[in-house]
Amino acid sequence: MVSNEPAVGWGVKTEERQSDGAGRMNFDGRLSDLVEFVEAEGFGALQIIDGDRGKSYPSKSEMNPNGYCLFLNTGNIKNDAFDFSSGDFISIERDTKLRKGKLSRNDLVLTTRGTIGAVGYYHSRIPFAQLRINSGMIIVRAGSQLDSGYLYQVLKSSFLKQQFSLFESGAAQPQLPIKDLRRIKFPFPPLPIQRKIAAVLSAYDDLIENNNRRIALLEKMAEELYREWFVRLRFPGHEKVKVVKGVPEGWEVSPIGSLIQHQIGGGWGAETPSGSENQPVYIVRGTDFKNLERGKFDTLPLRYETSGSISSRSLRHGDIVLENSVNAQSRTAGNTILITQKMLDQFEYPLIPASFCKLIRFVDIDLSFFLWKYMKCYYDQGLMEYFQNIATNGIANFQVGRFLERFEVVIPDKRELYTDLWAFDSSTQLDVLSKLTKSRDRLLSRLMSGKVDLTDLDIAFPPSMREEAAHG
Repeated sequence: MVSNEPAVGWGVKTEERQSDGAGRMNFDGRLSDLVEFVEAEGFGALQIIDGDRGKSYPSKSEMNPNGYCLFLNTGNIKNDAFDFSSGDFISIERDTKLRKGKLSRNDLVLTTRGTIGAVGYYHSRIPFAQLRINSGMIIVRAGSQLDSGYLYQVLKSSFLKQQFSLFESGAAQPQLPIKDLRRIKFPFPPLPIQRKIAAVLSAYDDLIENNNRRIALLEKMAEELYREWFVRLRFPGHEKVKVVKGVPEGWEVSPIGSLIQHQIGGGWGAETPSGSENQPVYIVRGTDFKNLERGKFDTLPLRYETSGSISSRSLRHGDIVLENSVNAQSRTAGNTILITQKMLDQFEYPLIPASFCKLIRFVDIDLSFFLWKYMKCYYDQGLMEYFQNIATNGIANFQVGRFLERFEVVIPDKRELYTDLWAFDSSTQLDVLSKLTKSRDRLLSRLMSGKVDLTDLDIAFPPSMREEAAHG
């Protein structure tokens, strides 16, 4: 849909645009030009395509682990890339009944509900030929005047993420309505410059991906060590320890609540300074957990709270944030993140949990990593569902009191067994990842503003971009 209002970007005058004779508009080529999504739609630079939400929308019972068409959900997009470690498929019969929401190669997928602004790029190396989006996503399709690789870089930049957060609505279930998405601006250089920008930034993406692999490896090693020592009970010296009713002799069984020093619900504060809510603070939501663990720090909303609220809720090294209110259709309540100093060091202001999360602080900080893995193990196996209630409005609420009283943990008698787990803290890699990400974003800003001019540079395109061009 095209706005009837004149869409004028920053530093762009309507009279500087010329028609190409086919109803499309050309720019004067200045990198400072910013275009609204609605304007780009109007002259064919991109399309925004919603999914089919009609009566043919597939039910949960129609989803299968294998099938004709992969029906995407928000879990299939992580760290602004597709993740196909799990997926739901629909049959060819159901696929043919759906009118909208089918992907073509080089399309971009943008999440607009739950996790806001996550991006996936359907390039030629994606192994699935048939993909559809669910109702919490849209397709952004580049036209002849936009390079898909460039558009991908723009959509996942902090420049765009900040705009997404401005138009985000909803607390327990954040949303980015399409009508608001069309108000977002993005830079629009000439097509050859777009391709050069994409080529330069893809090199940074490769470095970031390598670092993400190191983080994933540390996480996998930590999980495997945890399971080996505390699930299979093959800890160092286990041959000499008697196990009674599944508990090694000398180990202590305690309700998790007895190990907690401080717990409190989160806050939300005000969007702008108002009265006593005048202290800046970053809010950690459940949808931010994975981003924080992967070094993406620009998705946390900056809001304003009272000094008293921040004092009691400000996160410290070793704290755990538990998500206690979620949309039951999207995920289970009870997911957690371990806050580390490396995370906190990335922010100018304090961090507090969102109002639908809870801060948990243990008496012994050395236990934090061990107890977090304990809780994650239960969550990953679907056992946290025991502690949630689903209201009539579809919101799942975690029963924190019952959890603290009934969730029992087994504490080793040798301190080094749980302190050694800290050696696998993947946040130790966040400094490098953060610097790479910030460097890429700063470079993106300079490239798109024209401060770094690529016009006369002969840039070698990476193999991946040559593949996209061949399949385009």
